[in-house]
Amino acid sequence: GTRSTSFVHNNGTDENRVLILYIVNAGFYSVTVTPTSAGVNLTNVFEDSIAYAGSRRSYLWVGYLIAPATGSSTIEITIDGSGPLDCAAYAATYSGASQDSSNLFKTGQEESAELADNNSEPGGMAFSISSTTDANSLIINAWSTNYIDSHGGRTAGQTERVELGYGSTGRISVTDSPGDGGAITVSGSGTGNSSGATYEAWVDVLLPPQNVSV
Repeated sequence: GTRSTSFVHNNGTDENRVLILYIVNAGFYSVTVTPTSAGVNLTNVFEDSIAYAGSRRSYLWVGYLIAPATGSSTIEITIDGSGPLDCAAYAATYSGASQDSSNLFKTGQEESAELADNNSEPGGMAFSISSTTDANSLIINAWSTNYIDSHGGRTAGQTERVELGYGSTGRISVTDSPGDGGAITVSGSGTGNSSGATYEAWVDVLLPPQNVSV
């Protein structure tokens, strides 16, 4: 069935703002999500899901809104899915970002990784992704996991914006790192349940007209 949830997020008043929203699901069933901020639809840039043995799902949705309303606004998420759901969301507003939707993210630098594994090897739940940045840009990483007990193994320079456990087994982590015009590696590793764990990881480079900050 269709359900909805909402929360209030402060976008601030700085110039050249972009709101980025992350939605995750660790429930058994797949979902379709439709988020808005102050009644305005967000643009989806990434959505993927993986399950282990038909369950233990990791789902990650990423979307943005250029020039969101100043100050506090309500983010509402409509979720369509069967059975019990196990979802969470996190929002971050960046200032100093490009205001051109065709040039918001650096072309060709979006990368992702996913894994469904029985976690039989200690390093089995790790990922490492490299993207080429621009000067004054920001490389952003979102990591959705299920049945991974802890997140670690972050590359030096990654600033963690959120590390959140939700439901009984889901986790979301969001980090960013300043770009310097060269290739930057983003990584993560975790420990999980021996009978199966999953993750979705996403990385992209947010472009500036000036220094980008959260």
